[in-house]
Amino acid sequence: MVVWTYVEDVATFGVGIADDAPTTAAGIWTISNGLKMVGGGQAQMTPLACDPTMIFMATALANIDKKLNAIQDMQKEMMDFLVQKEKADLKGNLNFLFDVFNNYKYNWNNEMYKNSNHIKVLDIRQEAEKNCFLL
Repeated sequence: MVVWTYVEDVATFGVGIADDAPTTAAGIWTISNGLKMVGGGQAQMTPLACDPTMIFMATALANIDKKLNAIQDMQKEMMDFLVQKEKADLKGNLNFLFDVFNNYKYNWNNEMYKNSNHIKVLDIRQEAEKNCFLL
């Protein structure tokens, strides 16, 4: 049994064992400028529009960029922490000096108060002078 099926410009030639429908296709034929066989020639490879190494390098660079951004964010957090710590130290020293200044009028005759606070004031002064050279 030989069956011809026409769909637009394509004719399918099939040989069948069943009663009405083809079960095994013998080939695909097109109708344009005569009968020509489609899909039976030698495969041809078309080159890629871009080099695979460039795709790999672009992916690697994107990954490196992502890691560098993470490192940069971590450095910013560390610097913010150090700045906050330095401000907290300065505020603590300032509060201590203010407290010594306000309470001296009540402890002017207490030698232990004067000696211990004098030592601490000298430590704060030394730290302040050390920080002045960093600027």
